Amino acid sequence: MAFGKSTDTKRIKNAVLEDKLWKTYIDSEEKTNQNWKNRWKWILEEYDNLHKKLDEISKDSAFLSGVNKNLREKDQRTIRPIPETTNHEYGWIPEKPEFQLERYGPDVDQAAPLPPNYGIFKG
Repeated sequence: MAFGKSTDTKRIKNAVLEDKLWKTYIDSEEKTNQNWKNRWKWILEEYDNLHKKLDEISKDSAFLSGVNKNLREKDQRTIRPIPETTNHEYGWIPEKPEFQLERYGPDVDQAAPLPPNYGIFKG
């Protein structure tokens, strides 16, 4: 059963009762799920509306159009070949240079350039 082992070893197990309790538990989960949808579905609809408005605004933005291009590019890295044993999985992905998180050298802390229509205020 889903409740696991009992700590009381002398207790007589009643499979019918445990099944009934499990069915009651599942029914309460399903009712709770339905109640959540009835009470809070408006939040999901509101989120969808806000997401649509944000998409419309971001289409008109010159700055975000460049950002969105970078997000749409497909990742060309591959994790193949996959190790044959579990023991070889340790350090398998970071071993590849394109997956290394550590970066060393003078250009690590360079800031990304601002778009041409933005500038830094110098007063």
